[in-house]
Amino acid sequence: MSKNAFVMITALNNVRGRIKYATSPDKQEHLEAYVDNMPQGGWTELAKYSRKQAALYHPGQKVCEARELIIKLPNDLSRFDPQELAIALRNDFSVKYKVPCAVAIHWNTAENNYHAHLIFSERSIYREKRGESIATRNTYFNADGKRSTKKECLDELGNLKEGCRLVKKGEALAEGSRFGAKKNIFAQEEWLREEKERLVKFINANTKGEKWQVYDWKTNPHLPYIRLKKGEPAGLTAWKERENDRRKDFNESIDKLLTSGELTPEQALKLKFEYIRRNRELREQRKAAREQWVKEYKNYNDRRRAEWEYTKSLRYKSTFVLACELALMMAGVDMVKLKTGVEKTMP
Repeated sequence: MSKNAFVMITALNNVRGRIKYATSPDKQEHLEAYVDNMPQGGWTELAKYSRKQAALYHPGQKVCEARELIIKLPNDLSRFDPQELAIALRNDFSVKYKVPCAVAIHWNTAENNYHAHLIFSERSIYREKRGESIATRNTYFNADGKRSTKKECLDELGNLKEGCRLVKKGEALAEGSRFGAKKNIFAQEEWLREEKERLVKFINANTKGEKWQVYDWKTNPHLPYIRLKKGEPAGLTAWKERENDRRKDFNESIDKLLTSGELTPEQALKLKFEYIRRNRELREQRKAAREQWVKEYKNYNDRRRAEWEYTKSLRYKSTFVLACELALMMAGVDMVKLKTGVEKTMP
């Protein structure tokens, strides 16, 4: 069976910090190689430009300064010079998409996980600044950063509304920049799948070991593993590890049955979806049971509080009223429910 390739994309809100982390021997695993075709100081310039653009056109939103691909590499590729491998990955990506990028190749501490970090800009970079323009008249922008009318941007007193801005005649409408517009293709799932397939072809063409493939949910009989994240709660990590162990057992069993011929690929795929369906039903049942328990426990506490308040109110009642209520209680009347409306429930 072919192994499933692992390629993950992440939006970076601090590209300079991420590059520093990826290239630091103290913070990182075994750093094998690092290459970069961004001009000196370019990542800092890109971060500042991205934040300035976001503040103008998307105020209050998270800033995506760059993106990162984490690529699991076959251990067999370690036979190549890591510097040449990093250069090949960098050049292949930069030439195709015409954007600057950096590539760092690592071993993990146990040296059983060979992987690459490919950090790239969503914008092309030029040698000189471009796109500078001067406003020929007063130009108003609304809170979303889009051009608007004077009437929509001013309040009754003639002041700019919150989030709106004014570029006066003769001022820079758009500053010149070495960076081009963002390429929205990098945010599309279809692009990520195509890029995974392209990287898998590159890996398979250079490895002597087992061939890799891009995981396809609809046609692959294996269950995908859940990724562990640093800094997440310990309980969540423990649950993910248990779930991954179950999925590993399922995948190994499927492989054995397929290898022995006891299952056809169509039957294995059907078995996977049946496994998912049953797990979903169990989760829904557990969720419903938890919700029911919470509801009953709340009702139980409400009843106890109502009983305490009713008992407290008896202190201020006359002997005649107490005798009447006692008679009703002996006749089977739930006085707490009658007075407070809270029914008696089982604990």
